[in-house]
Amino acid sequence: DQIAWEDASAAKAAGFNLIRTSHYAPSRALVQAADRLGLLLWVDLPWYRGGAGGTGFRARARAMLEETILDVGSHASVAFYGLANEPKMTFHSSFSDVVRL
Repeated sequence: DQIAWEDASAAKAAGFNLIRTSHYAPSRALVQAADRLGLLLWVDLPWYRGGAGGTGFRARARAMLEETILDVGSHASVAFYGLANEPKMTFHSSFSDVVRL
């Protein structure tokens, strides 16, 4: 908890207003620190490149997004949920049902 607070405080002191938690869901301590310090969070799903397009992907992406939203909860600091980090494709129609969440 102390490390999350120190990291968030250092970001705030450096003039940042947003932290992207790519590849990993944020800890509850980081979310609470961001809430208290007035920082925004960009929370990515734990998905990196490849695998998009099929029905299996859509089902898994939807499940990961739901799990992430339920885990992170409702916090003022969470501004964005990202579907992927550096996807090797353009926006694909298979994302549309996931985006509607």
